[in-house]
Amino acid sequence: MIFKDAQTAERSFLSRLTILAYSAAILGAQVTDQQLREAQTGNWLHYNGSYDSRRHSSLNQINTGTVDSVVPKWCSTSQARLTSRPCPLSWMA
Repeated sequence: MIFKDAQTAERSFLSRLTILAYSAAILGAQVTDQQLREAQTGNWLHYNGSYDSRRHSSLNQINTGTVDSVVPKWCSTSQARLTSRPCPLSWMA
């Protein structure tokens, strides 16, 4: 590229450098294919826990001794008046 003056060239360089730095930061935060293939306990990167949709967590905070302290934290209904309401649970230690 040919620039009219040094100030324009410097501004162009700094703009490109800034874009490159932001791109590197964003790309560095991405999840790798290997991380998606290797399901991690407590760190679900898929909606159902893994590619095979196991929908099971090996976490053990909720068990037969603590199940009585599990309470709904919130419930949501839709305008469509669906028959099911997902209610996230919370356990109180």
